[in-house]
Amino acid sequence: KIDEKLAVTVECKYFAASSEAETAGILDVNVRTIRRYWQRSKKWLTIEFTEAKNKGI
Repeated sequence: KIDEKLAVTVECKYFAASSEAETAGILDVNVRTIRRYWQRSKKWLTIEFTEAKNKGI
């Protein structure tokens, strides 16, 4: 299961087209933290999509 902060980071980036600064404001963290969240989110998404592909989903 993904951390809520990581999910919000992905939602802001892809669905709301928010900037890093806007996302940082929403989550009340600094931009550097948003960059770390994004790196972790990409890793999680890669794993999830790979597993789904391997299962034929």
